[in-house]
Amino acid sequence: MLERFEWLDLRPEAGSNKVQSPAGEIASRPIPAAIRDEPPHPVSPALALPTRIDTVPVATGWPQESGQLFRLRHVADSLRVHTGFEHLLCLNACHIEHHPHQQAVALRVLGQMRGRAILADEVGLGKTIEAGLILKELIVRGLAHRVLVLAPAALTWQWLEELEQKFDERFRVVRKQSDWSGSRLIASLDLAKQPRHAALALAQAFDVVIVDEAHKLKSRQTQAHQLVSRLNKRYLLLLTATPVMNDLSELYALVNLLAEGELGTPRTFEATYMDGGDPRAPLNEDDLRKRLAGVMVRNRRDSVGLRLPPRRAGIYHLVFPPDEARLYSELTAFIREELRSHPDQGHLRLTLSVLQRGLTSTPAAVAGTLEALIDDEALEPEICGRLAGYAAMARGIPVGRKMQAVVECLQREPDSQMLVFTEFRRSQVVLADFLRSQGYDVVVFHGSLSAEQRTQAVAEFSRGARVMISTESGQEGLNLQFCHTLLNFDLPWNPMRVEQRIGRLHRLGQIHPVTIINLAFENTIEMALLELLGTKIRLFELVVGELDVILGDWEQRKSFEDWVLDSWASASSDEEWSDTMLSAAERGLLARQRYEGMREAGHRLVAPGGWGRLL
Repeated sequence: MLERFEWLDLRPEAGSNKVQSPAGEIASRPIPAAIRDEPPHPVSPALALPTRIDTVPVATGWPQESGQLFRLRHVADSLRVHTGFEHLLCLNACHIEHHPHQQAVALRVLGQMRGRAILADEVGLGKTIEAGLILKELIVRGLAHRVLVLAPAALTWQWLEELEQKFDERFRVVRKQSDWSGSRLIASLDLAKQPRHAALALAQAFDVVIVDEAHKLKSRQTQAHQLVSRLNKRYLLLLTATPVMNDLSELYALVNLLAEGELGTPRTFEATYMDGGDPRAPLNEDDLRKRLAGVMVRNRRDSVGLRLPPRRAGIYHLVFPPDEARLYSELTAFIREELRSHPDQGHLRLTLSVLQRGLTSTPAAVAGTLEALIDDEALEPEICGRLAGYAAMARGIPVGRKMQAVVECLQREPDSQMLVFTEFRRSQVVLADFLRSQGYDVVVFHGSLSAEQRTQAVAEFSRGARVMISTESGQEGLNLQFCHTLLNFDLPWNPMRVEQRIGRLHRLGQIHPVTIINLAFENTIEMALLELLGTKIRLFELVVGELDVILGDWEQRKSFEDWVLDSWASASSDEEWSDTMLSAAERGLLARQRYEGMREAGHRLVAPGGWGRLL
């Protein structure tokens, strides 16, 4: 089998639906007066002072007050007289890129919807930022102190980091019952709905409740919906890009949380607005839009004036050289055998999964994982002997085929800096050493670096180092828009991680077309996943965030990564595994089509036009 490079057939507009124009400027849509005319310093003393004015102690007398305390009192008094929401007072206290459509949403929700709304912008337009702006504004004005954020478990720590880094608000993630004593809380919806936790949440009064992925509240009979309905709350923000997933009754359930009875009773809503032929298509569409205008905001990427440059994605189809082919074949058979023999040993299962992924990275990564596995005292001596043989075989291959392929890709893109992602620290080390031996200027980024070292690594890359090699720790938090070529040295089995990698480059501020190169060996799990994600789900066309929606219902009981491992290990032959992936491809295509249907259903619920119509 010959090696070859294949460019994927992306649609002309792939990935080009949420970014800036080539000049880095927002497109020509006019800025609403409420934002355009805002004075640069609404309350000038606030610029250099804390915004948590509700915690400032009151002095006993004016003559003894320090200058700072006097200024704080002045800020507090100034904010108290701002009863309307003509301007956002919090902007100077937020560390975010300012986009007019996000500010317009915040002003509309605060001024017209009284802080209770569905934020239903399309994926990629910043619903989290909009919610953060609304929350920060309420805090700055002294209208919010006790706050609860409910989110999927996987997103709780992301919320914690974003609220602190972008809005200077410190929260606590609820992990045990005693954590409910705080005033700024983030909890997973699955945890919060458990009876003991729910009782503690319901015993409190919250100024603001934010629910991320609010489409999970689509059924009024679920514990999650009932919990949110019963919470004592003043302001409520429901975030979802898909307010209608299956039928319009889900939208009714969300609206009822914000304003009970706003859309009538369930029976009258169904009779008035639901079409028996298409459960997502409303009857009396214009009337429903008017009703929703008071409780829901939805921006579309094609109407907010933000555009991302296009992407191109390719797969470098590689063939194992003989020594790596032997290592892959023998060790893969061993891993499959052990997974079938010990299906319930979680620690062993995890290690074997890492080992299998390492086989398509570098022999050094394989050797490192094997050495750690050999030290496991629970393994039988005979098994340890086999593993030691495989480790010796791996150590005997100093330069893997993929390491050579990186040089070939650098030669293919001679004028571009390249961001290289790998899952494995050992692969990072040997690849960096190899590239340096070939004359390339290389910097590395990994989780063991201090904050200062991370900053220095990014600075070196921005000053012209040809290559940055990053482990998974660089998936989040890195903004590298000055680079526009990404190489996936190895492929995570969790597709969200691939999406996060792309998001480091293909984001607001990127002005060049982005190239994504994927290295993959023929006849491996890695190649099967690339074909599934790249050609059926069309991952490389998606805006960051859309994949999560598409794969949300892929498997209710296990992660996508677990599904890959289980289906591969249980296949009795390569042919059966191929059949499984063909079925998965059909399922992926249907999931993509279903998402597009949900996206269109959301569009039909709002009047056409851009964010300028929000005010």
